[in-house]
Amino acid sequence: MAESLDPATTASAVARRYGLHASQLFVWRQQLHRGTSSAAGTIAGPGFVPVLMAEGGAPPAEAAGRMEIALGPAVVRVGSDVDAAALRRVLDVVRDLT
Repeated sequence: MAESLDPATTASAVARRYGLHASQLFVWRQQLHRGTSSAAGTIAGPGFVPVLMAEGGAPPAEAAGRMEIALGPAVVRVGSDVDAAALRRVLDVVRDLT
């Protein structure tokens, strides 16, 4: 989030760099803005916390065998162990939404 707020870059470039859809990043930015403009001291549930990316580390082992399926604006990411029948049901629902 912090990187996407830097005027030296664009939110779209940040989204691409981290494998996000720009629309998701924009939603998070709106949520962050709403959270910071609310009354101080109010606890309204989950919020944003800083996350640091490890530099030069190996990709997580669970990333191997992953599949990404884009259907319009929706993206479904599954591992190699996904149940085919469950995936079919999810894709049917996503198709109906788009």
